[in-house]
Amino acid sequence: MDILDVRIFCAMGFCQNLPPSGPLDRRPSPGVIARNLGLDIRAVKARIKRMEAEGFIKHYQVLPNYDALGLACSVYDIRFDNPAAKREAVSKLRLVDGVVGVDEMANSMMVSLVFPAPSELQRQVALVKELIKVEPTKAYDIAMPRVQTKLSQTDWLIIKSLRYDALKPAKRIAEELGITVRTVNNRLQRLIRQRAFFIVPIVSVEKVAHLIFYAMFFFLDESRRKEAVRGILESFTNRSFNQVLRESGPIVFFMFAERMSECEDSHIAAKGIDGVMMVLMDFYRESHDFSECIDRLIGQKVAPHGTQDYIAPASARGK
Repeated sequence: MDILDVRIFCAMGFCQNLPPSGPLDRRPSPGVIARNLGLDIRAVKARIKRMEAEGFIKHYQVLPNYDALGLACSVYDIRFDNPAAKREAVSKLRLVDGVVGVDEMANSMMVSLVFPAPSELQRQVALVKELIKVEPTKAYDIAMPRVQTKLSQTDWLIIKSLRYDALKPAKRIAEELGITVRTVNNRLQRLIRQRAFFIVPIVSVEKVAHLIFYAMFFFLDESRRKEAVRGILESFTNRSFNQVLRESGPIVFFMFAERMSECEDSHIAAKGIDGVMMVLMDFYRESHDFSECIDRLIGQKVAPHGTQDYIAPASARGK
């Protein structure tokens, strides 16, 4: 893989706040990616196919819009002095209902929590602190678009069918659910239009040994926030694959580089931007699979009276 592959992958995988390309486009099409990146569509298709064949993209997973589940999502930063304690914390976090993702960095973890109300979030954070003996710090909220219409049981059955095979043909979905292809397409069109779900490429970062993935946390002087954000965007957009921009508090850029010296240069440049008070940098290690929580939430929508639990296929969970 090279930098261009990363740009294409990022255009595929971080699009929850973008409108769909077309009425039945479950993800940005190669044509849209090519146009946005100024590339030839044949090159984009070939690179995507190669990333799939080489195992960097393992499969495409559906992530339901948390708003459709009646939930919000916040991400907490947990920093460790002892690396061994950090590794032990991953298994302990599986005991916390509502943890949907853990991204492990070299010195910290980013823990994503879904919750129906602030009081439940407070309970979750307190339990995390009790289990791992480290104080979680609020990093940011994950803002998802509002879903205006309540999803039906059939809608959730379609989402469940796509969960670990997000590009599955409509005909196969119809056969599984015992409904017509026309019904599947009509429902998919409405779900896509409302952005009721998103498609996330699940990847093997170990396949990209020559690229470095890291995060920079920018703490800003609020009186000069506008200038600072503008400077950060101008300096780092071309080397970031995801950004968390907020109206107040720290902002986060998820970055990639080919050499460690690039990371060091970025860190130095970031501290020199007008309005930036402090910059923390940490290096990505791996994402830990916490898909069970989302599977259970989908299962509750499919069988609201608790008569059915949904367990992800072992192959999709990487086990």
